[in-house]
Amino acid sequence: MIKVTDFSNNEKYLNPDLIEKMELIPDTLLTLTSGRNIIVREGPSVIIERIVDFRKKCNEKISNPLSIPVEKRQEKEIIEKQ
Repeated sequence: MIKVTDFSNNEKYLNPDLIEKMELIPDTLLTLTSGRNIIVREGPSVIIERIVDFRKKCNEKISNPLSIPVEKRQEKEIIEKQ
């Protein structure tokens, strides 16, 4: 999830997979796959940076099993052995 701020200064967390397009008109307008539009305070470059950071974190957890807490790794090993 990425954090965005609407024009009422409310912070919202948005699944970046739901963003279909982003326009600067002059505010940043996010159009979601549902057709819903959200106007946010952050500019497109900030939104893109947050999406990239989010994706890096997701991929890091998948590609680096050591980023998973030891307890969870042990649980996974026990399940796989059964």
